[in-house]
Amino acid sequence: MMRYFILLTIIFLCKSLFAQDTIHPQFVGGDVALYQFLANHIKYPEYALEEGISGKVLTEFVIEKDGSVSNIKVTNGIGGGCDEEAIRVIKLMQGLWKPGLENGEPVRVLYHLPIKFTIAGVIPISTINEYYDIGIQLMNEGEYIKAINYLSYYKTGNNVHVGSLYSLGLCYLTLKNFNDAIMCFQEGMKYDCPNCMSKLAESYQELGNVYLVKKRYKKAIAYFNNSLEFASTNTKVLINRGKSHYFLKNRIDACRDWEKAKELGDTKAQTLLEEYCKD
Repeated sequence: MMRYFILLTIIFLCKSLFAQDTIHPQFVGGDVALYQFLANHIKYPEYALEEGISGKVLTEFVIEKDGSVSNIKVTNGIGGGCDEEAIRVIKLMQGLWKPGLENGEPVRVLYHLPIKFTIAGVIPISTINEYYDIGIQLMNEGEYIKAINYLSYYKTGNNVHVGSLYSLGLCYLTLKNFNDAIMCFQEGMKYDCPNCMSKLAESYQELGNVYLVKKRYKKAIAYFNNSLEFASTNTKVLINRGKSHYFLKNRIDACRDWEKAKELGDTKAQTLLEEYCKD
């Protein structure tokens, strides 16, 4: 029995219904989560398979201020049940979006999501390798967003191209999309990716730093804890976790982190201990 693979080309285009200068809405969990959601939920219509219908369904919908979706439309369809299937799956996304922001306030945003249906069987390993080569070339040229489009096809059947998955995580890490980077490196570790553990620790560290700057200290500590699970001797993480504890008035925990950093040879920790941990 022939197997089919739904090749999903996802391009994100969005604009505010009230102003052009907005922060774009984002699917909960990021682009990788959106790609996985579509791959998991879209079912290639039987009639389209029988008739060999394939192509790109262009859809648009409004992401409301509360993250719900409305006004779902197909602006350019291909028939064969693919248009209806695209709409069905978008309806499943209710509550799975972070709304767009303008000046810190939620706004309604018109979002365009093209989905390409391709009858291709399981993607050949040779094709995955070609995508990987193109993705690496684009990364070397600094075209990280374009590289993501190729590296996202890291899996065919039960086979995973670990290099593509790892490189995809690096792209997200470089673009400061830390949540998607974490998802890539976590999955990579399932397949014995040799460098994914260190990059996972780095991604958690970066997220902790973001929340430290935002003064959301409990959140920062949670991410620093995650980072230290994979890199327990990272003194920079210990220093910043200590700062987060201190700002939460957990002086004992702060001094404990700085003391450990000092034992690991961090000179900055000594200064912090002398300034904030003297009895």
